[in-house]
Amino acid sequence: GFRVTNLLKMPKFVDHAQFDSNLFHLKVGRVELNEEDMSSLDKNPSLEDVLQQAHSSGYRLVYVFAPPRPSNAAIPKAVLPGLLVDVKTTYSVSLFSFDYAALCQKAFRTPGIRIRKHVVGSGLSNGLKQLAIDSGVYSRFKVDKDVPNEGFEGMFGAWITNSVNRTLADEVFIAYDSTDDACSEELGFISVRKVGNSVSIGLLAVSDKARRRGIAYALLSRAMIWALEELGGDDKATATVVTQGANAPACACY
Repeated sequence: GFRVTNLLKMPKFVDHAQFDSNLFHLKVGRVELNEEDMSSLDKNPSLEDVLQQAHSSGYRLVYVFAPPRPSNAAIPKAVLPGLLVDVKTTYSVSLFSFDYAALCQKAFRTPGIRIRKHVVGSGLSNGLKQLAIDSGVYSRFKVDKDVPNEGFEGMFGAWITNSVNRTLADEVFIAYDSTDDACSEELGFISVRKVGNSVSIGLLAVSDKARRRGIAYALLSRAMIWALEELGGDDKATATVVTQGANAPACACY
């Protein structure tokens, strides 16, 4: 990041986002705000100064991240520069709130559906990649019209690529029609990763033509079975997923 001088409180650095810069073919940075920063937004113009300095240094896209807030807390949009493109919503639950038998019923006995682990080294199909891209329709990379579409698709393409090769995920579970013995057409998938004593859901997607068949619940149930197998000995273990607040279908599902 670069230092911005003569500021009172606001972050003095814009951190360079190299991956995003390479993907979008423009200079991208990020600024993380803390609670003290948020409380002084309407009094201290230094965030504007940070962004102006960033622009002068060649940045054309800067993500400004606000700290977590309760769901009923107002976001001071009037004093935040730029375009509000995403409000993250985090869901967290104790793994011990689940009934294992009920999870198995949904994961393995949902009519017409079979779920398989993605085999490491088996590659990435076009269908799985397209599902990953489709899952990002509410993401900030899609909502922000100044982000090129090829950059948005590249971001989610890279995410699923690095999930199936186990860089960003520990497991990927894929749903198929039970009559699809060759497992040739993916109807949905979920990626999961263990982080400390929590399991984080990365991507969850269901094909448009396979909606309302219980696939999302089956995939989530399979993921929670895996989580219990990995962390079942820890009575403080949790499962967490982050989605966009505007993604009503995902919020309803979780």
